[in-house]
Amino acid sequence: MISVSPRKITQFLVYVVAGLTFANIAAQFCKYFLGRPYLFGLVPLFDTDIEASIPTWYSSVALLFCALLLALITLIRKQINDRFVLHWGILSFIFLYLSCDEALSIHEKAIRPLRSALNTSGLLYQAWVIPGIAFVLLVLLVYLKFLAALPPKTLRLFLISGAIYLAGALGMELVGGYYSELHGEENIAYAMITTLEECLEMLGIVAFIYTLLSYISVQVEGFQLDNSLTVQDQAQNQNPSLLN
Repeated sequence: MISVSPRKITQFLVYVVAGLTFANIAAQFCKYFLGRPYLFGLVPLFDTDIEASIPTWYSSVALLFCALLLALITLIRKQINDRFVLHWGILSFIFLYLSCDEALSIHEKAIRPLRSALNTSGLLYQAWVIPGIAFVLLVLLVYLKFLAALPPKTLRLFLISGAIYLAGALGMELVGGYYSELHGEENIAYAMITTLEECLEMLGIVAFIYTLLSYISVQVEGFQLDNSLTVQDQAQNQNPSLLN
């Protein structure tokens, strides 16, 4: 039996995100106010807008963890012939791609070709947001029945974590694109925009990890929350409809 405490894991990850965010702010302070853009390699190491930085790799690993949790749920739901097993599986692959994209900045390589092809500017200056928004809307449309079948608490957490993540990944990207077109990217204001963007993304991922761990801990036999009853005992007292 595995003992899982979603709350404790989430608290730990929030501390990690806070530490990485403050380290990035300190790095930007050194770069723009102290004139030390390198500082023994520490500044680029904690810059959230650099591909090989610690915050970037943390986000990639966190997204991969989400993919693994979703894969676990997929396997378990498959055993009971859940009608939404394919939806769980597709979500796992989506997060696997997001993990790779975070590490390799795949979407950023499409910015210039798309900008040139679509002649975008202003809020759409970072042109990848156009297919990004379209993809989010498509997934939301396809997953409407899946979302409606989730337990109420899980649904709320799904929506909250998704909103936080997208506020960073798309919302702040729109703001950052608009600002960078007017003022460029090598300034403290743009650095703070990207800092907020990455912070929201990381917090959204943490919230989603909590969502998945909470779902597993009350739905899946063999998991236990601290000193509480086993999931099998809990499930016997739950409404069977919550297992959809």
